[in-house]
Amino acid sequence: MFAVLTENTGFSELNYDLFLGLNDRADYQEISLLYLNLCNNIMPNDFPIMNITEMYNMWGDNIIVATCLKTAAMLEAAAVNCEKVVYFPDLRFLLTPYKYHELLKILKSMTIIVRSEDHGRIIKNLFNLDAIVIENFSVQGIENAIRNQ
Repeated sequence: MFAVLTENTGFSELNYDLFLGLNDRADYQEISLLYLNLCNNIMPNDFPIMNITEMYNMWGDNIIVATCLKTAAMLEAAAVNCEKVVYFPDLRFLLTPYKYHELLKILKSMTIIVRSEDHGRIIKNLFNLDAIVIENFSVQGIENAIRNQ
């Protein structure tokens, strides 16, 4: 199973990419979107949309992808036994008022995926952590990157 955590399901560039990527793979595997705040969906979906508390039902060979710092902190604190990933489409999370050591703890506990080589270099310089580069959100790309680590 593949689950994506998002802050809301409303209109944004990130949600547009998420819905496109999840709709592309929804026919082939078990995929779900877990939200923190439910809004009007940006487009029709071919996958279930559930509350973020459903992540506690995932275990085993599953992948959970956080898409912002707030959902990454929730995922880091969750007692789930599956692969934890954080996907940053931009570096806006650096503007949030987090203490450096708390942010580093969150990022160290997960596989980091970014959208460009430049973003990966910034993560490397700031936190000394390697990031996987996937240019556009892709379920299959994320799964391949996690399995080939």
